Amino acid sequence: INQVLTSIEAAVNNQNFDPGTNLTIKPTLLDQAGNSITDQVSIALIDFNQKRVFERVVNSGEIVTYEIPTNTPGGYYAADISVGDLKITKTVYINEKAIVSFEIRNGTLFVKNIGNIPYKKDIQIELNGKPFVKRVNLGVGESKEFKLTGINGNYDIKISDGERELSMSGVPLTGNVVGIKDSGGFYAVVYT
Repeated sequence: INQVLTSIEAAVNNQNFDPGTNLTIKPTLLDQAGNSITDQVSIALIDFNQKRVFERVVNSGEIVTYEIPTNTPGGYYAADISVGDLKITKTVYINEKAIVSFEIRNGTLFVKNIGNIPYKKDIQIELNGKPFVKRVNLGVGESKEFKLTGINGNYDIKISDGERELSMSGVPLTGNVVGIKDSGGFYAVVYT
């Protein structure tokens, strides 16, 4: 008896995703007796504007992984799994999440909103254990700079917002005081 494709099943690792996490889909093709069929399957992830944000052709039974970019807009997405005229749709939801990246270059801290909503949080910056708290308000894709100063020497720096953290040792800083100057000109200083 020839196998006849009668249905598609798809296992999705979750229904609800944070940006920056992995969505995995495992499509399975079944014949009239419920046995699996080996054939190619088309997978497309479609956003709320009907735009395809991801597509791939894979073999039945193969696990497909899509790393959701951190700036992917929140909302419902349709995962269409199809072979010929046969199609099923799995609905997934991508959460809204404020995410930043931290980078230190030449004594300057760069804070960038890589999430999918505005970022309005406090970050803590420690210079050799001395804490400074800065309020950061960034639109999606925006960044802010903070000039780090120290009394000519190498510093251990730790930056955290409670979710993400960056630690660096031996960062050379120069100046007359241990402090942080934001791009708006405001200076926070710890006198030693």
